[in-house]
Amino acid sequence: MSEGQTANFLYMLLLLVLVGSSLIARRLPMGQTLKMVIAWVAIFAVGFFIVSLVRGGI
Repeated sequence: MSEGQTANFLYMLLLLVLVGSSLIARRLPMGQTLKMVIAWVAIFAVGFFIVSLVRGGI
């Protein structure tokens, strides 16, 4: 792993910790949290699919 990749990995890890700690601090029920996670994953998947169609990737 190069120095730039290591820095990017640490940055992404810190972002995940930040989001995870904020969700834990809010003490949301597990079911509601899973629904939100699935919704956000679906939103980004649809966006990725649309962008890849527009760019001719698929």
